[in-house]
Amino acid sequence: MGCVDENPNAVWVAAETSFKPFSIKPRRDRPIGWSLLDDAGGDSIGARTLAGLLGRLGAERIARRYPLWVPPDEIDGLCQRLKELVATSSYFDKAWIVLSAGDPSRDNDEGYLSARGYVALLTRAQLSVAENVEHPRDAMLDNRRIVRPVSANLDIARTETLEYQGARYSGNMRAAPLRNNEELFTMHPSTEFGGVTRSKYSYYCLLNPIHRGRFSKPYIFARNLFLDLDYPSLHASLPLRAAFDNRVPKDRAVMDQTTLFAIGLPQGEPVGLTPGIGRSGSARSTLFGSRHAVVRVGRTAVVDVEKPVTRLPEEVLDLLGLDAGSRVIVESAHLTPQGPTVNRMTLWRERSPLLIARTQTGVPDNQELVEDEDFPVISLDLASRQQLGVSQGAAVYVRPAVSSVLAREFTAMSFILVGAIFSAAALQSISLALISALIYVV
Repeated sequence: MGCVDENPNAVWVAAETSFKPFSIKPRRDRPIGWSLLDDAGGDSIGARTLAGLLGRLGAERIARRYPLWVPPDEIDGLCQRLKELVATSSYFDKAWIVLSAGDPSRDNDEGYLSARGYVALLTRAQLSVAENVEHPRDAMLDNRRIVRPVSANLDIARTETLEYQGARYSGNMRAAPLRNNEELFTMHPSTEFGGVTRSKYSYYCLLNPIHRGRFSKPYIFARNLFLDLDYPSLHASLPLRAAFDNRVPKDRAVMDQTTLFAIGLPQGEPVGLTPGIGRSGSARSTLFGSRHAVVRVGRTAVVDVEKPVTRLPEEVLDLLGLDAGSRVIVESAHLTPQGPTVNRMTLWRERSPLLIARTQTGVPDNQELVEDEDFPVISLDLASRQQLGVSQGAAVYVRPAVSSVLAREFTAMSFILVGAIFSAAALQSISLALISALIYVV
């Protein structure tokens, strides 16, 4: 095959009967999906990262793949068998990933790894053509992540995928220092916790009850440690409601996919959690059941600069159940000297074709990081962004203002109340007329 010796880290892409290897450049102390693609490997289909390439191909995401140990003399044979599987199967994954690996015990301060084999990240179907070989307990990839290789058999537990293993980096995350009062957790899949994370009121962070005393405030702030390092002005964090479940491992945190994508965090990676300041509005949520949406902050049109106006795509307004001219609440995570807090701002929402998408300058493309499409964009001028403590590319909540909810509900009843007033007056029932008029005014 020849390409493995030249590019020890590569992803093979199958297109019908042809196969194209892309050279991968892992980034030290960064998720595997953030590995950069070498343009010398050929057309990258518009993707700059490994995660972005898999997303455009519709291939299985990295976190759901199984790490298989492959000795140097077996890698060519494995790729050949995978090619044959692709050629004979009408349903197959379009890519498989091969990464050079070494022994974690031989790591030193310079990050040198004595390459002695490979780790192939394969889907369950792709494992069917792999052969069982003796493998080490742990292997370290070029990005300093330590993985536990699995056996090449079909009777493998789901906990052996990368997302269930959870990321461990050599050096205990030295490259991602924690802030004051911040604690490090590893993301855990949310599949079995849908009863809580799918609540209609808000988004949740689930922890083991052992942490209840530490995170006793209504909000928990989740921060993407890696993204904050790459984009210091972004503030890649989001406020979440606190919830607890005995099924969550003590060192893990559970969030839904929407939350992870909002802060650009791949499943299974480390996250920084901090107790937050702010009121959760539980009574409001219980009474009105207001709908939430997560949107990405973008700049606004010139006509809206320095005005308390925001513009949202129609699909978001349909989700929120609002019309043009309604008031919306925008909530963001804001870092203050007292700690992270929830900022809220009330804006009028208008309908306009002048919505301007966020620029790419200094703003990460989350699709390139976690293999998913991005959120709709909310337009906010500079003054609004500064008041909320956010920048372009940050994720914020948007929900209807209670006044708009009440106004919408009352409008449907106003004609009935006006009719009741006149009917009561016609019947010479002054008390009933006054009561109806008072309800209408209130």
